[in-house]
Amino acid sequence: MFIDGHALNKPADDAEARAMLRRLSGRTHTVFTGIALRRVADNVRIDQGVASDVTMRVLDEALIDAYLAKVHTLDKAGGYGIQDHGELIVERFTGSLTNIIGLPVEETKQLLTHCGLLKS
Repeated sequence: MFIDGHALNKPADDAEARAMLRRLSGRTHTVFTGIALRRVADNVRIDQGVASDVTMRVLDEALIDAYLAKVHTLDKAGGYGIQDHGELIVERFTGSLTNIIGLPVEETKQLLTHCGLLKS
């Protein structure tokens, strides 16, 4: 997850999660996931990046408090999970929802199908 050219990883504590949510408030950030596929038998080597944009609502302290009370955020990059009460804090997104959650499923399926490892 990137904003202003900086990566937002998993917060170390609630204070850092709160600071991340403040930084994201009312802004759009990009969630990146890299997919790497290797098959040694025939030297298949594919790397693909998937990007999705997420626009956050304007988050005041009361909304941040309410969100943090509902969601365990320390295991989530950027201090939030779109799948966990995301409707409270996310205004909209473009791109792959599964990418924002964790693994871009459609793109992964396409790679596996392309390499003959999954039938369409």
